Amino acid sequence: MSDSGYIRIPFSDVVKATFDVLVALGGSGSNQQINENVISLCQDAHPNKTIDRPRPNGQGELEYRIAWARSYLKEYGILENIARGSWAIVPGKIDQIDADEIVNDVYTKWRKGKASSSDEVKPGENDAEPENYAEDGWKTDLLGVLTDLKSDAFERLTKRLLLACNFTDVEVTGRGADDGIDGTATAKINDLLGFSVVFQCKRYRPGNSVGNKEIQAFRGSLMTRADRGLFVTTSRFTKTARTEAVRSGAVPIDLMDGEMLMDKLKELELGVTTKMVERVTIDDNWFKNI
Repeated sequence: MSDSGYIRIPFSDVVKATFDVLVALGGSGSNQQINENVISLCQDAHPNKTIDRPRPNGQGELEYRIAWARSYLKEYGILENIARGSWAIVPGKIDQIDADEIVNDVYTKWRKGKASSSDEVKPGENDAEPENYAEDGWKTDLLGVLTDLKSDAFERLTKRLLLACNFTDVEVTGRGADDGIDGTATAKINDLLGFSVVFQCKRYRPGNSVGNKEIQAFRGSLMTRADRGLFVTTSRFTKTARTEAVRSGAVPIDLMDGEMLMDKLKELELGVTTKMVERVTIDDNWFKNI
């Protein structure tokens, strides 16, 4: 993406937009909903400007900073995780915030928690990612790994994922012979009912979202071949793509974006492991008053 006309949104504005979007969503929303609406809100505020660009690992910079914003709002006590990948405003909190105050307060708190802060930089204002600050920080590394995979490796990963999710008869069609379809599988319900699924998996770089044309082309490939489709991508789907995927009278297509994909890999421990780390806090006041 060219930097021509690029404008970097101030981090406090990203924090404010994240909160405003959650208010507009009724107080809660998924990462996908938050990201899409914040990006749209920022774009409306800066028309004819480029507000996003890929980071070195391919992740969108604005999406990365929105993850920081969620962490700041959570640390400040305004936001809480209600489920994996879903957030809600803490009940009883105000419907307006002072974003500058939140950024300064949380940054100061985190900085004091570091063993050494002489060369520290402000989270969210650059490419730094201090350890234990951003809850979604691991996704930055994982997204880089996923987007660097070769096409056939990503297809094999999707097969492993479906098998781990209890799909059966999972097969990768092979490059050059898929006619827009990367594989087939069977989904079982209570070991009684089964329906055929065809899937397509594409490594899209952030900034190149999957649109309704890609969904329409995929549906054209799976017509008469399966009961439903599954489109897996490392990027995100546009609103029109999501609408097209569930269009009435057409073969339904389930969508798995990069956020859902990474959460699922973590949940199933497919190449992603979680370690619980003990965090020790020193209470200076306790020692002063002993």
